[in-house]
Amino acid sequence: MRGKNTVVINGRLYDAVTGLPISKAQPQTVDSLSGPRAMNDVVVRRSSPSPRLTPATQHTHRKVQKSQTLYRATLKRPVAQSAPSSTRSPLITRFGSTAPSTKPAPPPSSAARVAPIERAPQPQAAPQLTAQQQSQALKKQLIRDRIAEAEAAKKISRGRKRGLRGFARRQPKLVSIATITMALLLLGGYITYTNLSTLSVRVAAARAGINASFPGYQVDGYAMNGPVQFAPGEVTLSFRSNTNDKQAYTLKQRATSWDSVAVLDNYVSKQTNSYATTSERGLTIYMYGTNAAWVTDGILFTINGTAPLSSDQIQKIALSM
Repeated sequence: MRGKNTVVINGRLYDAVTGLPISKAQPQTVDSLSGPRAMNDVVVRRSSPSPRLTPATQHTHRKVQKSQTLYRATLKRPVAQSAPSSTRSPLITRFGSTAPSTKPAPPPSSAARVAPIERAPQPQAAPQLTAQQQSQALKKQLIRDRIAEAEAAKKISRGRKRGLRGFARRQPKLVSIATITMALLLLGGYITYTNLSTLSVRVAAARAGINASFPGYQVDGYAMNGPVQFAPGEVTLSFRSNTNDKQAYTLKQRATSWDSVAVLDNYVSKQTNSYATTSERGLTIYMYGTNAAWVTDGILFTINGTAPLSSDQIQKIALSM
């Protein structure tokens, strides 16, 4: 393709590149390939290179074309086209979020409606109690606890009694033997407890080698204090008041060959010059103050201590030996 393109408008030749008119119109040439194309009396033709424009040609007067009537029957009324929608596919997320859709959401179906959530009532603050009310409530709670414990204990005891009754019904002979054995053990324990002092004196007498004994009469308010003391040919028993530790007395027994006169001469006269003599059941008792002495069956008995014993009490002790 050679040269430049030119345009012929109303019989005047224009340069297609610069748009400037050319001084002389060139003869039309028909393109061998496509031929001339007429649009609104405009023919585009291939032309040879236009000569360089001069200032004289640039100021050439233009000839105004007359107006022409358009044939309206073949034309259509222009229709305003709406702007292309700028919405994007919701599947495309690379170029940012799309504009929110203004389409109203469909109303929820009856099955999809959710029941309103009911709020739980808020717990009310407990009223403050006074000290007296608190103490009363505490007492009531303690009483209820004690009643519950008593009822539980009763239930346990009832269960045990039922169990024992059932066992007694199943094993009557065994229950009878067990009852008898328990009774014998209790009786033996009681006898041993009451005669414990007597047994202790007998053991001590056997070791001392004399025929010592425990008095059958005990002064009210006094009890045996400590174990039985013994030595060769001698046994000593100690008694103390249950209410006053300072009041006590000792009953000493020792083997001797003296008679009542020898006891007065060899023992009582050496202790004091003031004494009282009492004879009862062939027994002569010498008493001086809270002390006393007598002899029977080759055993010399003497009482000494701080206990305020009366003559009647001393006499009962001597007769019970």
